[in-house]
Amino acid sequence: MVLRIHASSEDDPFFLHTLEVSEEDFQGLKADQGILVDFGNFPGKIISLLERCLASQSSDMPRFQAVLSARGGDSVFKVVETNDFKQLPHITLTFRPGNDTAVKQFLAFRLGEVRGDNSQLTEELAKTKAEREGARASLGDAQQQLSALQQKHARQTLQLESQLREQAAAAHEERLREKAQLREQLEREVEDAERRGSEAAAALSARVAELDANNRKLRDAKYALDAQVSELSHKLGSAQGSARSLEAEVEGLRAAGKAAAAGRHEADIQLADARAKLAALEEKSQAQAQLAAQQQARLSDLEAAARQWEERCGELRDALAAHEQAMAPARVVAAPQRLKESAAEVLKGNQIIEKLQSDLRLSRDKLKRKQAILVRQEEEVAARDTALAAAQRGAQQLQVRVAWGPGPGRVCWRRRGGRGCSPAVAGLGNVVAL
Repeated sequence: MVLRIHASSEDDPFFLHTLEVSEEDFQGLKADQGILVDFGNFPGKIISLLERCLASQSSDMPRFQAVLSARGGDSVFKVVETNDFKQLPHITLTFRPGNDTAVKQFLAFRLGEVRGDNSQLTEELAKTKAEREGARASLGDAQQQLSALQQKHARQTLQLESQLREQAAAAHEERLREKAQLREQLEREVEDAERRGSEAAAALSARVAELDANNRKLRDAKYALDAQVSELSHKLGSAQGSARSLEAEVEGLRAAGKAAAAGRHEADIQLADARAKLAALEEKSQAQAQLAAQQQARLSDLEAAARQWEERCGELRDALAAHEQAMAPARVVAAPQRLKESAAEVLKGNQIIEKLQSDLRLSRDKLKRKQAILVRQEEEVAARDTALAAAQRGAQQLQVRVAWGPGPGRVCWRRRGGRGCSPAVAGLGNVVAL
């Protein structure tokens, strides 16, 4: 297999340089120039390098260049790549100029190629002319069809525009008629709503005045309840102070009872003090019982008043609900604002009533606690009275004076019924413990 490469020129038809490379010659060329491809891929790589040269020829500094140098009988063909450092030759091939026979054969070959190309182009030209004539005829038919379609479209457009104008006029008249009907209906509804709104506003004004009066009454009742609660709290503080003083007095009585063993004189003095304190305690107990009865009566009055207020609140809520149902159709006018204000005032009155009820419950709870405290205090006073009575009985029985007996180991005493002596009890000596 032999590879033939021809180098010719378009300007000089007699310029011809040729190269014939067999597989054996390619092996030597491959070894000399370090070619990496084999003989089968060599032509394709040469064509690739030449295409790079053609792509680079338009730039000012082409990167790839194909150079043919003629020297005497032979010529050297190089493909050179230029970079920033130097020029790198990719391939170097030695061509020989063609003789007359080779030039004639090459020219004959090229002439045959030109004739074949000319014949092919002539056939393509005739075919193109025939296609042009057919396209021209088709274009004429298409233009005629287009003209007919345009005329038909114009007629249909005129018809549709006429129909649309008629429909638009009818729709406009229909809209005007509906608009007039709606305007009349709206005016009637507005007049009716204004009339109902005026009536509702008058009713709401009267209702608001009534609610204001009720609110003032509730406020006065709240202030009265607050004063009563303050008074009850003050009385509770007084009762607690009395209870503490009673406890202190009871402790004093216990101490006085224990100190009665020191002598009759001290026992008599403590007995007199205990009687005086007992009278004071009885008076305080009676006063506390009267106070508890008054508080119980006041609590009953407060409960009755609370029930009356709750019934009144229920009536107000029912009336407000009925009024809101009656006023539902007229909420499209200015009356809803007044209705909201009235509802807010009613809600405020309900809150005040609920607060009064809460205060009443708190007062009731406080009164219950006070009653429980009074009961406990009465129980404690009763227990202390029992202890005091026992102390009095013991004091009455103690009619003896402590003295030394006539001799060691004996104790003497004197009572209202007489006097006597007895041996001393072991551990007590000559002193009688009271």
